[in-house]
Amino acid sequence: MQPESLTTTNGREAMFGHTACPVCRVTAVAFYAEVDGYQTWICHACGLLWLDPQPSDADLNTFYSNSQLFGNYQDGKSYGENETGLRQSARLRLRHLHGLAPVTNVMDIGCAMGFFLDEARHYTDQLYGIEFSRDVADVAIQRFHFSVQVGPAETVIQTFPENHFAWITLWATIEHVRQPLELLQQVHAHLAPGGHVALTTGLFADSLERVMGGRSQWISPPQHIWCFSRRSIVEALRRTGFANITVTPWITGRGVNYDKIYNSLRLLKHVLARCVGRLAVTRAGINRSGTEMLVVAQRGSA
Repeated sequence: MQPESLTTTNGREAMFGHTACPVCRVTAVAFYAEVDGYQTWICHACGLLWLDPQPSDADLNTFYSNSQLFGNYQDGKSYGENETGLRQSARLRLRHLHGLAPVTNVMDIGCAMGFFLDEARHYTDQLYGIEFSRDVADVAIQRFHFSVQVGPAETVIQTFPENHFAWITLWATIEHVRQPLELLQQVHAHLAPGGHVALTTGLFADSLERVMGGRSQWISPPQHIWCFSRRSIVEALRRTGFANITVTPWITGRGVNYDKIYNSLRLLKHVLARCVGRLAVTRAGINRSGTEMLVVAQRGSA
């Protein structure tokens, strides 16, 4: 059943309408579910899921200013308390990127407290950050003395020179922004010819997720406005001018073949289904765990 109002929810204005997918533009859109007071929609063509209406500015400012995203980041620890693991992940990512193209000048969008940028100092001193949350950006500025601009990435990136950066990174960021295609267009414009974008985001509706019951962990309003499938993130990059797009499921910094894992778990899936029952897990409201995907794409050399 679709909700009665398709234009507003709790004062939030709908942005995209519900006739065509915001990414692939195919008219295969359906209401998915109401989650924590937010309407979610899904494209059956590319697998994109999104919130519409989006969170209000007041909702987002409250969420980020209260540091809810960073206060209980993982396993009951704050973002800062996870510094060791975050740095390890940053080093693995940097080695991966440097193996593709030299890590020279870098812009990190959604740089948080600056741990990735600090690890990138082993490769270059040309490091810049953009962060929505003033609270965490101040750590990067005061502790590491980075040049970090605060505000919505789609706007702030326009203060930087175009045709300039070798790498622009968005670690667990693209799912948070209001206009991901607009941001990717800006990223494309600000990369030097031949430059690369690298991003991570939740791999929505992948093989391993389909084994489990319950709600995907990536459907998490108000922080996650978008949930990208492999197909939808590739389409978003293609539509904004990128080429040489690679998508790798990524767990603890290492690429994995989830299709192979999925096939290996098929027997276990049926055993678990008999013992617990998919419906019971779903009704219990248990969020199923998932993985991220590491996506790398290149701007053309022209």
